[in-house]
Amino acid sequence: MAYWDDRCRDSVELAQDGLRHHPESGTAMVRLAAVEARAQARLGDAHAAERALTRAEEAREQVVEADDPAGLMEFPVAKQYGYASSTALWLGGQVGLARAERDAITAIAGYAQEPAERQRIGELCLARLDLAAARLRGGELDGAVEQVDLVLVAAAARRTEAVLRRLRRLGKALERTPLQAAPAAVELREKIGSFCAARGVSPLVGQPR
Repeated sequence: MAYWDDRCRDSVELAQDGLRHHPESGTAMVRLAAVEARAQARLGDAHAAERALTRAEEAREQVVEADDPAGLMEFPVAKQYGYASSTALWLGGQVGLARAERDAITAIAGYAQEPAERQRIGELCLARLDLAAARLRGGELDGAVEQVDLVLVAAAARRTEAVLRRLRRLGKALERTPLQAAPAAVELREKIGSFCAARGVSPLVGQPR
């Protein structure tokens, strides 16, 4: 909640404080480290973010039993890669973009292989939007359009705030890219605008998240 409220310092401190509590089983420690990694990246602390990602990997290796209870509180491998992708995007740079694209592709593959009744459509959409952002920054406009189109179809029935935020961020990025005047870029911004407006939310208001 602190992370989504843009209180990244609080998010880091809460995640670190959570390490004092040791769950009997499951992926809680993986989640804590992954959340901290994203928050540290948004704060611009690359070293701390990398350390947190490493802790997430180490915590994953120590998971020996399923989450109890599971459901939304479970932190699957695909979601871990999705958080790693977002972390890399916040850190930026050529290495970061390459890593973001790689991790987003891995996350998408992980979500897609789940049975239809267990697929996490919202999280899959977020991974696709990370991939779209990485490709857009790399100058691959067509690749970005492809991912956004898939998201707009998948999320049409349920426009979550998380997806809307990522779309708004991507809309802002389209304004800054050297390809902003390209017909495909203009069309993509219009699609994003229409999608967000359908829920009564302006897609390009406020700070990107």
